[in-house]
Amino acid sequence: MKKIAKKTAPKTTSKINTDVRVILREFDESIDWEAVKKHFKGKCVYCGKEGELHKDHAIPVSEKHLGLSRPGNIVPACRQCNSDKAAKHYSDFCRYHTRDGKIAKRRRDAERDITEYMKSKSYKKLGKNEAERDKIRKIISDSRKEMGKIRSEAIAKIEKIIVKKPAKKVAK
Repeated sequence: MKKIAKKTAPKTTSKINTDVRVILREFDESIDWEAVKKHFKGKCVYCGKEGELHKDHAIPVSEKHLGLSRPGNIVPACRQCNSDKAAKHYSDFCRYHTRDGKIAKRRRDAERDITEYMKSKSYKKLGKNEAERDKIRKIISDSRKEMGKIRSEAIAKIEKIIVKKPAKKVAK
């Protein structure tokens, strides 16, 4: 019988963010992706490249930023900018200085364009003020810890089913 190595589930950013997304997904609204691309003239909002565009959350869907998948928060990004931006807030990413003066100017313009776009779509942060957002973060943090416990218990139960120990030999 093939031996299965026991895995410990480290607290990875991916698992944490997946738990956060499960909760925040409940507040999402539908987005007309074609209209978003048209608004930004079919170009990456951050560098201006044309071509394959990805949906980027200007304000990340994370416990820190509490971004949502709603009109105004989804912007087009090329693969490179989407990857470089990662989980940064769009303002932080746009203010990041590059050695390429043209890209640096485009990013300054992008910060303005995204802010205006959010206003035009009436994008609102989750919670009315920072005190409410702190309460929301606490709820998400507590829920994430509970989900981690449930996930660990489920893994242990499954391992008991699939990892069968050989029967002990009885001495005569």
